[in-house]
Amino acid sequence: MEHLLSTPAALSRCPRCRSITITALDEGIRVRADLIPLPDRNAEIEALLDGRRTYSRLRNNELAYRYPYRMKDPVLNGPIHAQHQCPPRPMQATIFDIGA
Repeated sequence: MEHLLSTPAALSRCPRCRSITITALDEGIRVRADLIPLPDRNAEIEALLDGRRTYSRLRNNELAYRYPYRMKDPVLNGPIHAQHQCPPRPMQATIFDIGA
């Protein structure tokens, strides 16, 4: 039986927005998550409704995807991090916006 690789989370920077994030492999899938854990269940629900996955940070510092059945698992009671999403870029003004 083969097991997919999971690695401990490490600090990194998002290549697009340069925010400090944590990255890891979770069962062979690369994860980039926000550094700051979600404060409560409502914040997790908001992240999920926004289309972002959530991950539990385990005692060994690995990230574990929170499938719906894992959300009630008492073993996954560590900090919860949301998948990183870059902040929206400000719109660039064009000559048409200026009205010249």
